[in-house]
Amino acid sequence: MSDLPVSETNADDAGEITDEVLRSPDFNYEPTILERIGEWVSDRIDSLIQPFLNIGGGGATGRVIAYLFLVLAAVALVWLIWRLLRDRFPKPEMSPDKPVIDISPWMRPADLRKAAEEFEAAGEWREALRARYRLLVAQLVEMHLIENPPGRTTGEYNRAVSAKLPAIAEDFDDATRDFERVWYGQFDTNPASVAVMAARADELPKIAKGSRVTT
Repeated sequence: MSDLPVSETNADDAGEITDEVLRSPDFNYEPTILERIGEWVSDRIDSLIQPFLNIGGGGATGRVIAYLFLVLAAVALVWLIWRLLRDRFPKPEMSPDKPVIDISPWMRPADLRKAAEEFEAAGEWREALRARYRLLVAQLVEMHLIENPPGRTTGEYNRAVSAKLPAIAEDFDDATRDFERVWYGQFDTNPASVAVMAARADELPKIAKGSRVTT
């Protein structure tokens, strides 16, 4: 075996060369920020599951319990965040399951009757039928026979009349069905059907006045 060549570099120069090489990017092992965060999270997880690893002598049982604990903790955290954020998002408007007939508190029965007559004179039978139905409900409300909370549905009016005014319950239900078919079901209407609704608006409040069921 031939002898290796003798290095002409002295010890001091060799040390400087070595330091320079180690300072190059190829030998830069300084962890990045993400690596540091990952190490910190890993350390926290280890500290959390360490007590569970001691269960069963640190075997598989302890490891299963440890990971189950982590999963439950993650689920609880997600649920907590969802509860905190849920109220910050706008809530969708709730639509009633049945049509709504709005009886404006400032529109008196006399005004509704006048509006109905004007619609009838103009041949606007759909609007006339609606005005007559509103007149019927408005009279019952003004006579304090039924209540009119905001957003009350026609189904709720039917239930209120059935409970408190049984003498007109069947006729009122028929009136409500006629109104819904025309106003929401786009059924055709005519002077005859409007006349029937007008007769109900005139007669039913008078009958109801003496038949209210008190609770």
